[in-house]
Amino acid sequence: MFCCCNLICNGCQFANQLREQEQNLMSTCPFCRQPRSFQQEESVKETDLLKRIEVNDPIAMRNMGKERYYQGRIKDAFKYWEKGAALGEVGSHLNWQLCTGKGKVVLRRT
Repeated sequence: MFCCCNLICNGCQFANQLREQEQNLMSTCPFCRQPRSFQQEESVKETDLLKRIEVNDPIAMRNMGKERYYQGRIKDAFKYWEKGAALGEVGSHLNWQLCTGKGKVVLRRT
């Protein structure tokens, strides 16, 4: 995954790395060509995710949900996964379902 929250296959990633090595280029995101930082600060990483969430990127919502889950903020994670699942992202739907299935979040019937 890259700063744009896009996934690429291993072959495409390898081809991009090979191109960068052959041409002595700095490592960049294959989508936006921004320099990649392998040790980004958490605040920068979160800011990038929030930008993607503002434009309703379901993969960014899944990733933010994962971040919140590991921080122990289960309800926030659930909200991000719910939004991502509503936009059709399968990983968000899976995490949302696992969260409700294990009883970590209780859905209220209205």
